[in-house]
Amino acid sequence: MTYYNGCWLCRRGFGGLSLCSESALRLCVIGCPNDEFGKLFWAESFVSIYIKRMNHQPNISLQAVMTLTEWSERTIRRRIADGSLKCASESGAYNKALICFESIMQDVCIPLSSNDVEIIKQADAGDAAAQNDLGLLFISYEKWKSAMYWLEQSAKQGFPDAMQWLGECYLYGRGVDKDEHLAVMWIAKAASLGHTIAKLQIEAMRPGADDAEATFKGYEGIN
Repeated sequence: MTYYNGCWLCRRGFGGLSLCSESALRLCVIGCPNDEFGKLFWAESFVSIYIKRMNHQPNISLQAVMTLTEWSERTIRRRIADGSLKCASESGAYNKALICFESIMQDVCIPLSSNDVEIIKQADAGDAAAQNDLGLLFISYEKWKSAMYWLEQSAKQGFPDAMQWLGECYLYGRGVDKDEHLAVMWIAKAASLGHTIAKLQIEAMRPGADDAEATFKGYEGIN
């Protein structure tokens, strides 16, 4: 069977809806000769499913947009002002803008699955476990600065895993200036809450040791 290059359905199949607009999806199936399986018949249903899915995309905070796009706050506010970013609501407070996730989907700095989008929604709503998971997702793509934001949010709520990872980010200067004092502080807090790796790291410290990085070598989670 020969695929029609102009047809998004032929080229992409069902898998990558998230970056396709409704209008593009409608246009790209027009003229596709591959109708053996009723492709053009069910394309409209496919579009309908897509529209419903898009209508359920979350509205997220300015801070979340900054981590997802790596844009500065100034850039985001300029894009809101010129209409290239859709602002769902504005409370009047400087940092309380809610931005439609759909309007940044083309500019997200890491690949996202539908499950990841749900994690973003939960993290932005203040769920500590989701914030930690989102931080680890950014770490998996070496987006350390974005990871630091979410790990800090989670750690400040007392989530031990985030505390330990945050400590290591400070220890090795990933996404933040290296600071061994803050590294030890966060790892010690995680250890006090029973975090296994953090406990091993603290136990490995020699009395009077002045080189935390060397001491923790072999116990780190990200090195």
